Amino acid sequence: DWSSDVCSSYQDYHWLQRSPQGVELRAITANSSCPTFEKDGRSVPMQQRMAPGPGFGVRSCFARIEESDRQIKFEGSEIARPKAQPDTILLIGDTGCRIHFPLVQACNDDQEWPFRRIADSAARLKPDLILHVGDFYYREQACPLADHGCKGSVHGDNWPTWETDFFAPAQNLLTTAPWIMVRGNHEECERGGRGWSLFLDPIAEVSSTDCLRLHEPYRIDLGGISLIVIDSSNASEWRENTSQAEIYRKQFAAIDQLAPAGPVWIAMHRPIWAAAAKLLGKALGGNATLAAAAPNLPARTQLILSGHVHT
Repeated sequence: DWSSDVCSSYQDYHWLQRSPQGVELRAITANSSCPTFEKDGRSVPMQQRMAPGPGFGVRSCFARIEESDRQIKFEGSEIARPKAQPDTILLIGDTGCRIHFPLVQACNDDQEWPFRRIADSAARLKPDLILHVGDFYYREQACPLADHGCKGSVHGDNWPTWETDFFAPAQNLLTTAPWIMVRGNHEECERGGRGWSLFLDPIAEVSSTDCLRLHEPYRIDLGGISLIVIDSSNASEWRENTSQAEIYRKQFAAIDQLAPAGPVWIAMHRPIWAAAAKLLGKALGGNATLAAAAPNLPARTQLILSGHVHT
């Protein structure tokens, strides 16, 4: 019986998400059917991505938004459409509250886990676009008996955890501007992959296994700049994985076809190069697999946006 996993507040969430297919309205509801929205004055039903199931007693929905659609409203409020050339981009990532012993955050203290305060503050900036570089799900284990400030916290890859770690604290920010969602290593299939597949996966249809192990790169047009989203969630970090490196070489080389002209920006969770610490005079924190593939990056690459390294 998974009905008890439905959030007791029956809070619905919605946001606009840029994806390989274009722009999508996404929604999560505890109701028996997907909601409707207004498109140029007429009511349109959203399509179901996934019905409620074990651990996820909510319904995931989506609708395609076309460039020709002049006005989009959800529950009477107009939704900010993507700007052809965004002037302000909010970059955010690694946002959940970690409960994975021995690393335990005080999730009940908004000074120790300030995501809601940060998200509300960011919403007041009214950005044109929001880019989340991955790692939404962090409450992987129960709060230890020796309470570290997380007593009573939900945990595990299920709807109560996803709501608590991301959707509830980000509620005001969700509707502020369109989002681009990048997959983090916390959204690997063996970790938070179920929730990622149900709610945030940029692929319109959920795969038959409910969790794609590797997404193909895709392009978002930022008005003269191509943002290429790469799924680096599984890239082996400390040692080069030769088979993975070959995959990323091909993906990096394919950017020239995805973006045949103009500057390229890349968004990926695991960075190619990073410095999280120093050992014997050598910087640590980069990714050996991605670094092996890096020579295949286009020369037009101006910027790489990543998360993962908490410094």
